[in-house]
Amino acid sequence: MISRSWFLASCFTLILVGGCQTQSQNKTSSNLTFAHVPIDTRAGGKIFASKDDAKKWTKKHRDDFGRGNANENKYGRAHYFSNTFLKTIMEQQECEGLNFYVSRDNGEARLIVVGVNKAGKDLTGTYNDVDPSGVKTTEVRDYLIGYSEMKCPNNCDDTSVLLAD
Repeated sequence: MISRSWFLASCFTLILVGGCQTQSQNKTSSNLTFAHVPIDTRAGGKIFASKDDAKKWTKKHRDDFGRGNANENKYGRAHYFSNTFLKTIMEQQECEGLNFYVSRDNGEARLIVVGVNKAGKDLTGTYNDVDPSGVKTTEVRDYLIGYSEMKCPNNCDDTSVLLAD
């Protein structure tokens, strides 16, 4: 059985890798050109080969935005999502993965979670529901987009190696 922490780490890694994609056509902004790179739904992200790299990355974030810094509560050290919440998003029709969008609400950092289909498109529109036999119905549903207000430092595992200096 997969542990909850491994599942969550895999989900976040999946999102971070998948979330760096651009729109379906080439776009030019200023002097930069961004080409579409399709999401490989089999990739699933990367698992750290060593905890040391993960510790180094989280320490860098804390040094820039954390402990004792006025921005600590704004940016947070970690964002928590329950297994139930992630499954709710993942079990939507056509969902192959997740994107986490970094956002801000009244100066507070938030991660917005949205499902992604196999073409790499965010599931933000509507879809026809499917009955138990697998037949599409006429009932139209909105895809779910979510977020969590639970973040560290208010909701932390102070014993985590990712918070150690």
